[in-house]
Amino acid sequence: MGKQAGVETPGENGADAGLSRPEPGRRERMVSFEKRDVIAACGQYGTGLEVATGLSGAAVMQAIAANESSVGANCGPRQEPAYSQGGALATAGSIQAELLEYYGAPAASSHGPWQMMFINFLPAVRARIAAGTATLDDYAQEFVRWFNAYVIGIRKAQTLDQIGEVWNLGHVGPDPAYTEKLEAAYQAALNSIDAAAISASQGTGAPSGGPAA
Repeated sequence: MGKQAGVETPGENGADAGLSRPEPGRRERMVSFEKRDVIAACGQYGTGLEVATGLSGAAVMQAIAANESSVGANCGPRQEPAYSQGGALATAGSIQAELLEYYGAPAASSHGPWQMMFINFLPAVRARIAAGTATLDDYAQEFVRWFNAYVIGIRKAQTLDQIGEVWNLGHVGPDPAYTEKLEAAYQAALNSIDAAAISASQGTGAPSGGPAA
């Protein structure tokens, strides 16, 4: 489960005032997406990941989705105690505390096929998540934005293991249980991408359709 630390970037957090709040007492619903649609989204958006030469952005994106949600089957939301009321990252006066007051339960959870923490989404997408109207495109586009800004830009992850460590722990550091699964999922994703490319070049198949909205 991703536990990326929130980064209070000006213009990204603390700008939710005036956006729609969830209805009082509304229970969060479990979210899932079709595997084929998540894979298609990885193919569409994964080329935007600023990964090191030699890594496939689409395969990295698909592998993280495999680790985090079984490629869309179990997207949560999943509550994280550190982001909940009284948690270590929800201290008085923090942006996380403000989000909890404004949105309630959704603000303490990770969301979507890549299990990003609520605080790390842009305000407009946070509002859609809280309202239950966020699309697969929303989650995919936000994953690419946050991955490039935090995993690559701030934490400087280069290898697949480092990417997995940052995504799961919030920093580079040993996390073999997560990274071994990620490596296997990455290889499986590469194999499927290669097979699809061969099939398309031979005219024996067609790429899957675009992501569901």
